[in-house]
Amino acid sequence: SHVAFFWFNMALANDITGEARNIIHKMESHIPTYMEENWKTMSEFHKKHGIEIKPNSNGFLNICYGDTDSLYISYKGLLDSIKGIEKMTMEKKLSIIVDLNTNYLDSHNREFMKEYYASRFVDSVQNFELETVALSGVWLDVKKRYAQILLWKDGKTYDINSLPMKIKGLEMVKSSYPKQARESLKRLVRFLLEDTSNEYMLQKLNIKMQEEKSKFYQADIEDICGNVGVQGYTKYILDDEDPTGLKIAPKTPYNVRALGNYNWIRNVYNLPGDPLYGGKMKWYCYYPKGMKSKKKNSEPQYFAFQSRNYPEWAKEYAPVSYEDMFVRTILDPFNRITQAIGIGELNPDGCIQMSLF
Repeated sequence: SHVAFFWFNMALANDITGEARNIIHKMESHIPTYMEENWKTMSEFHKKHGIEIKPNSNGFLNICYGDTDSLYISYKGLLDSIKGIEKMTMEKKLSIIVDLNTNYLDSHNREFMKEYYASRFVDSVQNFELETVALSGVWLDVKKRYAQILLWKDGKTYDINSLPMKIKGLEMVKSSYPKQARESLKRLVRFLLEDTSNEYMLQKLNIKMQEEKSKFYQADIEDICGNVGVQGYTKYILDDEDPTGLKIAPKTPYNVRALGNYNWIRNVYNLPGDPLYGGKMKWYCYYPKGMKSKKKNSEPQYFAFQSRNYPEWAKEYAPVSYEDMFVRTILDPFNRITQAIGIGELNPDGCIQMSLF
């Protein structure tokens, strides 16, 4: 679909995307239906793994999430149909899922697509394969934003005592995000995914969140600030020497405003340091000198400084608001996950709001 491509043709590009969408939707329906109809009669597979299926049960599979070329499927329903599943080890469950896919479903899906395309008088070029098996995962309702704890990937089985976490699109893998926030979010998400009981989950998460809050408040200033590039200073900052306040143009980006506040405070109070007009900076939220506590409905201001060059005077004139930074960089991103999976929301002060009826 790129105009610089030699075979550029928007109609074909749209058709490729549309056909990929068609295949994903077709497999969303076919795989669960096929397994539900055939799982209980796969006697050779059951004999191979020494398993017995409960009476009146089937191989129910649940589609969790679909991407451009992938489906994420929950095998809990299928595993629950096996007698004695509650005593089965994770390694045994994994071997069943991997073998079912790599030695059965992958080839079946390719044959299914071959027949489907033959009915349209063309050859199928689709290749289906198991990519990963996860202990648990969470997928947000946004493309490519998820986290999983992996058991198996591309033929490799991981040590059950040190399972890796795969993260896509979430804040904890973004280099622009504060270091302390990335580390805290990884610990919180791992805790959420490893405890799959869901019993008292909100209470347990709240205890973990308060532990992370304590670490955040004690962290170095560099580790709680985000990284950002600043451009267009002279376009947006109209006057950074006016004693009545920083003068900015409409729609000034927060990062430019943050650097403007650095220069304004330095200029007005005649403080040491060089003026800064752009480049890579650290940023944080603060409330101006003299405002001892956050006023109702008041919004914090932003402050920027060069990494490893935090001015001493900023502690007095632009004191970092740890509460705002904690909420914005750790609590809010994590609450987007807890809300998505339906277990509620954590509060910064540690209390939990729950329905009694």
